[in-house]
Amino acid sequence: MPVVTIEELDPASLDDGTFAELAELTTIDERELAPEDPPVEVAEEADDLRVLPTFEEVHLWVARDPGGRLLGRAKLDIEHREENQHLAEVSLVVRPEARRQGIGRRLLEAAADRARAAGRTTLMGWSAAGSDGAAAARALGAENAIVERVSRLRTAELDRSLLEAWVARAPERAAGYSLVAWDGNCPDELLERFAAVMGVMNTAPRGDMDMEDEVFTPELIRDFQASMERKGMTIWTVAARHDDTGELAGYTALFFPKHRPWQAHQGDTAVDPAHRNKGLGRWLKAVNLLRLLDERPEAQVVDTGNAATNEPMLNINVALGFRPLAEADTLQLKL
Repeated sequence: MPVVTIEELDPASLDDGTFAELAELTTIDERELAPEDPPVEVAEEADDLRVLPTFEEVHLWVARDPGGRLLGRAKLDIEHREENQHLAEVSLVVRPEARRQGIGRRLLEAAADRARAAGRTTLMGWSAAGSDGAAAARALGAENAIVERVSRLRTAELDRSLLEAWVARAPERAAGYSLVAWDGNCPDELLERFAAVMGVMNTAPRGDMDMEDEVFTPELIRDFQASMERKGMTIWTVAARHDDTGELAGYTALFFPKHRPWQAHQGDTAVDPAHRNKGLGRWLKAVNLLRLLDERPEAQVVDTGNAATNEPMLNINVALGFRPLAEADTLQLKL
């Protein structure tokens, strides 16, 4: 059997040829969920590995055949935040023709050793349900913590009249609330309140994930937004404000990747439990999606992910026209 070597790479010093091979591997991984999507661009791969918030570090290992071709890669993400200091995220892919030869195990061992050295005790990753990656992860001792439904909305099928009806009904259902919106960075005067409402995402189902509630501070939000700006990511945020208190009761965000003009990502949508059952989630999403139809005609799809048990949010998405694209297993491995 040809000797396969495992090598750690520094993303800051890679050449375009290596990034091209890494982009090819990422394309193989992503097509487990969306087989018909265009390949990942080299510049996109470079941005994902190099343009990070200051609280995040990335480590990268590759498997090479004797000719130097990349057969697989493992990426380890470690976040330095107040919470979840026991966690690290791993993303691993091996070319189909090179699988079942122990390459994935060796890549995982390299990532696990680094995670242990950083004091991390749980590795977390994602893989398409039923895929080779999910089966390999279980064989290596990982457990499935929760199933996520990956859904896609085709904008050509988006019902404008439905969106307009949701917006028209808002003054009746959500009396006493108003909307505030911004592109990119959150306005200074709303930052503290935005940090507070982002914490509502901790109420989303997490299944058996070994994960503490996330803490969102103004400093962390600014750091993240700055990294998105450097990456060329456009973000549209709409929030619902409770007029009597001025507090933000909910929010939603659409992300537009620079390298994928054909795609938008539906990010977090959250409504504070004290302000639910007033149609705020529908109102927020409808406003953003109407704007997408008017201002982003090049966006052909909107993709999103939700816990398969998150019935309230899934119901809204299904009503909008989101259809299941795939299921993804959230896998965790105790070190």
